[in-house]
Amino acid sequence: MNIYLKNITKRFGKNTVLDNLSLCFESGQLTALLGPSGCGKTTILNIMAGVLPPTDGEVFFGDQCMTNAPLQQRNIGYVFQNYSLYPNMTAYDNLNFPLSNLKLSGMTRAQRKAYCSEKINSIAKLLRIEDTLTRFPSELSGGQQQRIAIGRAIIRDPDILLMDEPFANLDRKLSVEMREEVKELQQSTGITTVFVTHNQSDANAISDKIILLNNGIVQQADAASEIYDRPRNRFVADFFGEFGSNIMDLDDQGRKVFSLISNIPPHQAASVSFRPEAVTVENDKGPFRVKSATRLGGSWLYVLQYEEFRISVLSARKLQLAEGVSITVDPLCVTFYDSTGTRMDQ
Repeated sequence: MNIYLKNITKRFGKNTVLDNLSLCFESGQLTALLGPSGCGKTTILNIMAGVLPPTDGEVFFGDQCMTNAPLQQRNIGYVFQNYSLYPNMTAYDNLNFPLSNLKLSGMTRAQRKAYCSEKINSIAKLLRIEDTLTRFPSELSGGQQQRIAIGRAIIRDPDILLMDEPFANLDRKLSVEMREEVKELQQSTGITTVFVTHNQSDANAISDKIILLNNGIVQQADAASEIYDRPRNRFVADFFGEFGSNIMDLDDQGRKVFSLISNIPPHQAASVSFRPEAVTVENDKGPFRVKSATRLGGSWLYVLQYEEFRISVLSARKLQLAEGVSITVDPLCVTFYDSTGTRMDQ
């Protein structure tokens, strides 16, 4: 089921969090809402869920307007950041709770109980939590609690699954494992899924599309590879990617330094960006000095300096650098921006 947000504005008092925002979340896809804290990610999720009403604009599920529809009529599953499991209920009862209000006409009490039991056991098998059903939340690990929360969200066969920072409370290793499980679950069920995250690794690893926001405005909505290789503006270039981008203002001094590392004419560009891995270092007594070197697992991040300009370099191996080095930038990895910070070749 497609989700459409049309001209959505959301204000809290005098504070405008979303301003005339329009988005489409495509049916059967897993979409990440990514951006810095306070950019409006969770507000968008809550408007889709019906937890918050928009100040202006409309919400459509398919061709049906759901702007004013109550939460119970939206057929969504919602996984909260803190999981929100009922502490006095077992895992089985937490999974059963969404089924308790189902209107199963024509069923006897015994048939209804058997139906719910079959649904719970099916979800437990899918999420590999069969051995946790008799335990209380306090007796479960973080990963098990998350699986229960996801199971509770999808047990009623929702059209849409919403998740708010689903991996934030997990350690790194478990987070990697769980995000792969979420991707497998989404692919196997085909549920249109939207998840909020500030973690780029999570967004890159499992999303079909990333919507990158800043101050309630969409900066770019694309596959992760397109956002990384072709950032639409300076904010995207700087924010997206584990190490961001090298960004230089092309004033007189900036053009002078850029001419030392590239033979591409900047023409009317106001600034330029390039990724740290696009830089090649040569030991030939050039003008750049090594400011720092940091080991990152199997790679190295170097910071080189010339006058007030600092340039990051990512290398797959440790470099034996002389006191002065020169650098060159892969011309295919250079992006120019106009005076508004917008990519010039789009």
